[in-house]
Formats: sequence, structure tokens, C-alpha cells
Amino acid sequence: MVLFALPATANAAPFSMSIDNAILDLGGLSGVRAIDSDLSDPPATLAGDLTGNTVNVPKAGFVFPTKTTEVSPGITANIDMEANSDITGTFDSGTGEISIDASLKATVAVLGSNCVISPIELTLSSSNAHPYLGQAFTSGIEGNGVISASWTGLPPVTGGGSCGVVAGLIAGPGGIAMSHGVRNFQTCDTDPGNPLCGVPIVKPTAAPKIVTSPPASTTADVASFSYQKGDGETSAVTGFECVLDGGAPQACGSGDSGSKTYTGLAEGSHTFQVKATNEGGAGPAETYTWEVAKTPPPPLTAKFGALSVKPKAKKVKRGKRVTIVAKVRNTGDGAASGVKICVTAPKKLVRVKRCVNKGALAAGATATAKFKVVVNRKAKKGRKAALRFVATGKDVTSGNALAKKSAKAVVRIG
Repeated sequence: MVLFALPATANAAPFSMSIDNAILDLGGLSGVRAIDSDLSDPPATLAGDLTGNTVNVPKAGFVFPTKTTEVSPGITANIDMEANSDITGTFDSGTGEISIDASLKATVAVLGSNCVISPIELTLSSSNAHPYLGQAFTSGIEGNGVISASWTGLPPVTGGGSCGVVAGLIAGPGGIAMSHGVRNFQTCDTDPGNPLCGVPIVKPTAAPKIVTSPPASTTADVASFSYQKGDGETSAVTGFECVLDGGAPQACGSGDSGSKTYTGLAEGSHTFQVKATNEGGAGPAETYTWEVAKTPPPPLTAKFGALSVKPKAKKVKRGKRVTIVAKVRNTGDGAASGVKICVTAPKKLVRVKRCVNKGALAAGATATAKFKVVVNRKAKKGRKAALRFVATGKDVTSGNALAKKSAKAVVRIG
């Protein structure tokens, strides 16, 4: 990284930074070369001004050339990066220390999908130790130096299609280092005596405590969890990462508590796993397993349709008879039992069998009963005999009586 700046004065001086090497740690991937001087990659640049020790780079002053790289075996992506807002910070020409704050947006074009990661909030510093060691510009502003930053989790990837590939690659803690003149980036493992390393950050030692979770068996396809750092945790907890059914880890909280909701879950068993994280890594997992059960179908129910009788009216001579046919249909989706059709009639005028038992009646089936109505010989001519028919039965599934259906017919004595 080359810095060009006039000596610190009250007046603004031009400020320019050229980055000829950059390296990334992304979740499960480490040592990803974003800019490589050995491959003659074009440098990234920051151009702005320096007032005293204050650096200001306008949004348009950050230029990061498109990087083409293999994100997984056989899959190549184009990566573009831009600033969301002006970049500010400090540069001390006496000590060579530099620290800048940036909000960045990364766009990853892979397999026809544009996947966006934003905002990426970073403090890049020559005094940072994780995951890569910073290096102050002690040989002057034209000398070699390194600035680095780390994160416990990046923002969720937005965009459809193949963006799930990108989400799986960037999950979990990571970091970046950028430099000029330094290609072999150092870490506290390769250079443990470096003063920046100090006391190593210990990753969380206790599994998180799950506070709320779905029932062990539920028909809901939505599951919500909340969790907090585990009992007896001695390390700092700055975030969490969650995994559903063995998938890619996702950042799911900051500080020492968090929450996560999943929707559209398929029927069957599911497993949720959560780990506490800090700059040292992820701690042990807490696991919860539950089942999304199949929603039972509504119970089958029998139901009578209208009761029909034919003929509804008939003139019959004394001593003669007429056959009246009564029909009722099961319009429900369940079976009926104990079905019978009964009739009441004035005994002084006609004689008729009281009930016809039909027994079971399947869904969609029709019960038919024939009633022979005989007119009494002594019945007075011109009288009308009113007959009332009633269909009754029970629902097989519930055992409850079905709603009765009734109909009327009239026999006029001739």
C-alpha cells in the first residue's frame, strides 16, 4: 500500500492509497486472494484528502477492480466492491499508524445471479491483529504496510438463483487484510511474538442456552428460536451462527443474545444448531430437534340431503292403494348408519307401514323406501289424508344423530 500525502498541516493535502495485495477469510474458506501482485492484478485505490491527521475519501474515491475467482470447484464468480458512503479515518505520519472506517457493498456475479452483500462495516487498521496482522508504515508514507479488519458475521446475501452458493461460502467469522509491498500476510500463529498479538482471544467455551423454541411436535411450518450465551461462559460473546438441518452456517445475532425464525418448513424431522462466536471463532453447539407433523385431514361426516316423496298428491278410491316412494341421499363425505324412513298418517283414513329400515348408507349413496298406502273402506269421500315422512340416522365417525329431513304427501279420498 503506497500512501502519498503532504506533511500534516491545517490545510487539506491530497491523499492516495494503492492496494496491490488483499487477502480474505470467509467462513469455511481462508487465504482467498482478492488482489494478488504475483498475478499482476490491478490495484485497488482510495483517493481523497488529508487534513492534519484526518483522512477523508469520498464515496467515488474508492475503486476496487473486478476480481474473477473460483468460488468453488468449477464455479467462477466476478466480484465487484464499492463504498456505500464516504470513507474516513486517521493517519499518523510520525508513527505510520493508519485506521479507516468504511461501509462497503460487494456484488458477486455467479451462475447468472447477482448476489449482494451489504453493508459490510469495517475498521481497517494497521494495529489490528485478527485474522491478519497489521503493519504500520514505519519507513515513511511510501514504505510497506498492512491494514486489516475482522468480523463475526457478514450481512445476509440478497438475490435469488445461485446466491445460496455465496451464502454458504461467507457464513461465520472472517476478515480481510490489504497492503502495499507485503504479499506474505502474517498471523498470530505465524508470528506469535508480534506485539499486536498480546493475549489471544479465546473463542466461546459454553454452548448457548436456547430460551424459546417450537414444540417437539407441531403442524406449523414456522419455527422461531431465541437464545443467549451459555451458563458459565468465560469468553466474550459478540455474535451467533445458526445451522438448520446441516446446512450452511448463518450469522444470527450480535451481542450476547439473538433470535432466528425459519418459514416454509417441510413435514418431517428438523434440527436446529446454534453456536456463540467472537473473533477467536465459534464455540460448542446447542442442538434442538423437533418434528413438523402432517396436518390431519378433517374428519369424514355424513349428511342428509333433502327428502323427496313421489307422488306428493294422489286421489285414491276407498279400499284401493297407492305406493309412495321416499328417497334421501347422503351428501356428506362419511358413512351413515341406522338409516330409516318413517311415516305418520291418520289411521281413520289410511293404513301404512310405519318405518322402513335401510341400515348403512355410504357417502354419495341414496336410500329408497316404498310405502303402500291403503285407503280405509269406511273413509269419508273427499277427505284428505296428510302423510309426513321423516329420514333419520347416525354419523359413523362421531356417532352423533344426523339432522332429520322431512317431507309431506297428501292422499285425497275419491
